[in-house]
Amino acid sequence: MSIPPPKVVLRIGSHAEKAYFQKLAQSLDGIMFGGNLMEITPAATCSLIFALKNKRDPRALPFYLDPMTYCFGPYIDPETGRKRNDLEALKSERLEKRGSKKKIKAVKRSYMALADKLGPDFRAAVNDGLACTAIDAPAIEPADRDKLCQGVVDYQLKRIEEILSEDDLMRSFEGEGQPAAVFAPYFFVHHDWVDEGLETAIDLASRTAALNPVVPVHAVVCASGSILSDAAYVKYLIDELPKTKAAGVWLWFDGFDELDAPLDRLVAFRSIVRGLSGKMDVYNLHGGYFSLLLAHDGLTGISHGVGYGERKPVAQVIGAVAPTVRYYLPPISKRVGVPDIQRCFQDVGITTPADFFANVCDCQICKGVVGDDLARFASFGDMHRANATAQRDSQTPSAAKMCRFHFLINRFKERQVVAEIHAVDRSQHVTDKAEAWRDCRPLRQHLGWQGTMGYIELWAEALR
Repeated sequence: MSIPPPKVVLRIGSHAEKAYFQKLAQSLDGIMFGGNLMEITPAATCSLIFALKNKRDPRALPFYLDPMTYCFGPYIDPETGRKRNDLEALKSERLEKRGSKKKIKAVKRSYMALADKLGPDFRAAVNDGLACTAIDAPAIEPADRDKLCQGVVDYQLKRIEEILSEDDLMRSFEGEGQPAAVFAPYFFVHHDWVDEGLETAIDLASRTAALNPVVPVHAVVCASGSILSDAAYVKYLIDELPKTKAAGVWLWFDGFDELDAPLDRLVAFRSIVRGLSGKMDVYNLHGGYFSLLLAHDGLTGISHGVGYGERKPVAQVIGAVAPTVRYYLPPISKRVGVPDIQRCFQDVGITTPADFFANVCDCQICKGVVGDDLARFASFGDMHRANATAQRDSQTPSAAKMCRFHFLINRFKERQVVAEIHAVDRSQHVTDKAEAWRDCRPLRQHLGWQGTMGYIELWAEALR
């Protein structure tokens, strides 16, 4: 029995990615902007929103403005594993002032501007260099929490209209700047402060829903992935989230990677979706193909970036190098290095372009790249020395762009594939589509081998 296709809400990380949104606007179910991007490039971000809306005319393209309140709360240092209440993760080195040679380490201007717009609690956090106290129940009065929630809602509802009113070229869009929903304030909940943290998350969602804004209120559960291994907390979320009266919830479990998660966490995640569906919309804020398959359990949709973001740590490692954009191999729902895929061709019977299009991918990008010569597939993995001082090869911009477009086109196709599968056939579906690649030596590290359970087997088991 077919179901409505799950939604794919694409998150834009920088304006360098706008070409993907412009080209694929007709396929998007929604777009999401982080508040930091909105504040560092307000006019450009609003312009992109309405340019994309026009491309989807007559049906407006839903958009969401993520207030990113978690950035101003406590977090776990990824290097030490200890709790931190400072805002060091938001800081970077910059010149003290224009024309000066002196460098200082300070909160990035985008986050300073965001805090200023979100309200006094967030301004105080930046000024003091300490995490917002909304997470600390004894330290804040109920009325103050109401004000915090109101400020976060006002930001999402009014910020774009404010920007439109200040720009002569965009004034014609005034009255159209409301998001599809507003997010309640949310902060990271680690296992070390899980009881208080989850209570706070529920309370903030309830208070925000009680404000009864003109658009639906959505909660965000931003918590340690380890919580999925605790049945009591899974039950708490299933029981308490609907009581908030929020219309939807976006789940973000730190460290929860569909491709690497143990069986108990995959099952727990599915249990939360099943437990909440029918009571509220349920999204995975950073999800992939396994999440799409949960549409039959009631998952409304997923969000991720352009070729990344299907999993995302709450605290980013400062200075981490951007990874190579690998080719998304649809049969195994995972990105793999191009040379490894090529070494599998003979084992899976791919000797011609026609074989490739039938068994790997026949999207516009792949047909344009491979054409009538299978060897051209290597172009997806092209490397070069980016400049004269580079110490090692990196992926060419052209190869990265092709890989991203190919991934996005396939992700949009997967919505319909998932919708047309019968719920009881999902387990067999993920096993069957990967079967031909199961014993390819280059993919053993990805798929498991000789009795070990890789993610395909774990997905299949979790879906039974």
